[in-house]
Amino acid sequence: MSLSLWLMRISPDLISINHINEENILEIGTSTEIISVIYELYPDIRFDADCYYLPGCSRENPSDSSVWRVCLGDEPVKVIYLSPHVGKCDLRIIQNLCHQLKCRIFDPQHGKFIY
Repeated sequence: MSLSLWLMRISPDLISINHINEENILEIGTSTEIISVIYELYPDIRFDADCYYLPGCSRENPSDSSVWRVCLGDEPVKVIYLSPHVGKCDLRIIQNLCHQLKCRIFDPQHGKFIY
């Protein structure tokens, strides 16, 4: 099974994960706004076929060649899809992005938010 994570901004009125639906998943921003934040955090990202590739390692381990694959949902962007593309990726990379975009990380394999 391949790991995938979703970045989402959810309504503060959400009672529990069981009540998640289209209405309480809020817009993160436009693709242009999100890409601007990504480039600000990670200026050396790559782009290919509608997906972005972020470094998967922390700055403390620059020799690691891990890469996160990041795909944006439809406009307006409500969900960002992430998966480790190469190697064992550091979750702190995504937590930094999540913090800047004011999102949460959802693990669909386990049905819960992990950040």
